[in-house]
Amino acid sequence: MWLVCPDVARIIVLAVVAQHGAHGGLFDAFPRVDAGQHAIYEAEVLQFIGTADVDAAVHALRSTGDQRWQPLLTAPRSSGEHRRALISVGVGDFTNTSSGPYRELAIAFPACEASEPLELG
Repeated sequence: MWLVCPDVARIIVLAVVAQHGAHGGLFDAFPRVDAGQHAIYEAEVLQFIGTADVDAAVHALRSTGDQRWQPLLTAPRSSGEHRRALISVGVGDFTNTSSGPYRELAIAFPACEASEPLELG
C-alpha cells in the first residue's frame, strides 16, 4: 500500500466492538430512523490510524479529477521533519446488520475543501 507510512511506530491501533443492544453513546447519537437505513447491530472492527506521505495523498485526490479537496496534515514533531497526511485503515467483521453479515476493508484519509492542505495544530 503506497500511502502507508514506513515508520510503523506512528500507527495507533484501535479495536472496537459494537453492539446495538447497548444503551447510550453512539447508538443514541445516531439512532436508526427508518427501515431503509443500514443498521449495524453487532460488529468487531480493527482500526489502524497513522500518517502518509503528503504528496501521495494529494496525488490520490487529484487522480479522482477533483481539485478542491486537500488532506488534513499533522504538524511536524521537530524542526526539519515534513508534515504528514492522516490515514485510516479499517477492517470490520459485521456479524449482524440489516443487510446480513459481511466483512469490510476501508482505507481513508480525512480531507477538506480548501485551497491548500490544512495543518492540524
